[in-house]
Amino acid sequence: MRSNSSKARRRLPGGGGSSARQRLRLINACISALHIHGPSRTTVEKVVAIAGMSPGIVRFYFASKAAMLVASLEYMAAEFEQRVLIPVTRLRAEPVKALTMLVD
Repeated sequence: MRSNSSKARRRLPGGGGSSARQRLRLINACISALHIHGPSRTTVEKVVAIAGMSPGIVRFYFASKAAMLVASLEYMAAEFEQRVLIPVTRLRAEPVKALTMLVD
């Protein structure tokens, strides 16, 4: 799930190198662009503007705009699983607590 703060930073599991940080920066910018502009109006130019990077860097990390969008959606799905689905699943024996956590 996404924080309301545009300065919220996400971390790649096990990735601490500069390359991983730049890729993650593009993914975060893509998620922001999707939120601001919607999927049909999100462009590589808008993503790199948000990331403060050059357009050519996208090709280094992603084969296409579609690949960048897929990577961003996969990242959000993994984050949702970690923050919501796993904790709620652990409360399977306590449905009221699980529902409360899900709503929160």
